[in-house]
Amino acid sequence: MERTQIALRLEAFAVCMRIKSQTLARGDIAELRGSALRYGGGGDDLSRAVGDLCDAVDRADSPDEARRAAEQMIHWIDATNMPTPPGQSRRDIHG
Repeated sequence: MERTQIALRLEAFAVCMRIKSQTLARGDIAELRGSALRYGGGGDDLSRAVGDLCDAVDRADSPDEARRAAEQMIHWIDATNMPTPPGQSRRDIHG
């Protein structure tokens, strides 16, 4: 994983935690969206997930909706942090 991907992942996690703690500043979402475009160009899974988070927070009618979007993003980040086990594609082992 490249440094830019790690930086974007950590920035997204930090924004999610600010959403959950209700300390999100006015420009945080715009800054995160800019980072996603700058680091990922919008073409990879992480950039798309960050863009989806930003859209969901912008559309949120209540803090609860924004918090749910942040929790989904945190879950996505956790899932992508799990390494792929070696030999996962071997049919003689896994059927």
